[in-house]
Amino acid sequence: MKSTYTEAHLIGRWQTPDPDNGYKATITITFTPDHVLHYVFENQYSKSEIQNTWAYSRNILTEYSEYGTWQGAIQWLTDDYFVLTIIENGEPAYKGRKRYYQRLPEPKK
Repeated sequence: MKSTYTEAHLIGRWQTPDPDNGYKATITITFTPDHVLHYVFENQYSKSEIQNTWAYSRNILTEYSEYGTWQGAIQWLTDDYFVLTIIENGEPAYKGRKRYYQRLPEPKK
């Protein structure tokens, strides 16, 4: 594991299970080099997508949307795994919750 990671290391697709919903769900996020962040939330009942912008500095991920600014602390476990601890996402009950993300392979073209 590297001692420091830059925002370039986030570029790509990542996925985590989201057991907070009480049923099987996943969150897939894609970080692009032009600082666009694309979310896909999926469960057995629905699929929704959100697009925001992002910045990363000193292990803090900041997300900007029309609804506000959200932050999470990233702890890198390996080059392909990180833990995101929610600092602020607009929902007080989520503060401090952890999500474990794994890098996904790039889709074949």
